[in-house]
Amino acid sequence: MKTFFFASLSLFLCMELIAQNKETTILNDEILIGKIKVIHEKYTCKNTTDSITYYFNEAGLLVSKESSLFSGGDKRAIYLYDNNNRKTKTIRYDEDEIQTDYIEYTYEDGNLTKHFYKHAKSTPKITRYFDYEITTHRYNKKGKIIETKKILKQRMLKNETLRNHILYQYDSIGNCIIKERLDINGNIIEREYNEYADGRLTETFSWMIFEDEDLYTRDIYEYNEDTTTKSHTHIVYNYGSTEEISSQWSEYYLYENKYDNHGKLVGEIKTTLQDGIIKKKSTWQYVSFDDFGNWTQKTVGNMIMNREIEYY
Repeated sequence: MKTFFFASLSLFLCMELIAQNKETTILNDEILIGKIKVIHEKYTCKNTTDSITYYFNEAGLLVSKESSLFSGGDKRAIYLYDNNNRKTKTIRYDEDEIQTDYIEYTYEDGNLTKHFYKHAKSTPKITRYFDYEITTHRYNKKGKIIETKKILKQRMLKNETLRNHILYQYDSIGNCIIKERLDINGNIIEREYNEYADGRLTETFSWMIFEDEDLYTRDIYEYNEDTTTKSHTHIVYNYGSTEEISSQWSEYYLYENKYDNHGKLVGEIKTTLQDGIIKKKSTWQYVSFDDFGNWTQKTVGNMIMNREIEYY
């Protein structure tokens, strides 16, 4: 494993700001420092440019998003919350400010129990076949999902259709050890068994009905000391067998990490080898930061991401 060092904004300043001001904002699982009002992002790849603007309230919640995408799509979305700062509704609009679709969220005992997605209506240019989707969750006493059902309503059909039904079982520390998928009659048609070590998934043994026969597969994972994935082996067995191998492949992952002068990870090159042959290289790197320590330019492969941030 190779390591590269280069100069960037001092992240010591960033840590000092966290200590002095604990206000943070979360965007797509990324934690940003400071009380953020607006984020303008531009994504440039080859000859195309997409832009997205995010708006936050003073509580740090995302309240609206405006996009201008090369591929088209929804132009604006707004997000509503309850008194506990839980998202209760998402409403999307097209470029003419006409509402397209919406999503409603229902909670019980602090858990998301229902997800209702109302599809957009058909237009002269686009025919949409689905009316709505309803996803429901059941939880155990520890707050883990033990059952998920997804119901789909097509516009041309009178009745709803069960699209997905999954059951989950956990060990004593909360790892999902068994996952089962059922058909509309309640019969198990897929099952997977998971094994863990030190809280990390090490093996998945799966069974399913495929072409009216039993099909078994196995996935094995190894990890580096820094918890990154070291390898992944996928095995497919002959129909009806758990020993006779039909096919197998293995992937290995090499990482070249980039750090700044303070030892902070600011970039990575990940190489995927399959059976010893390089199959893919993925890269990302932070290029610049603002005074709060939030990145203002980032590269992901051939894409350049630029960001302007406004604070309260």
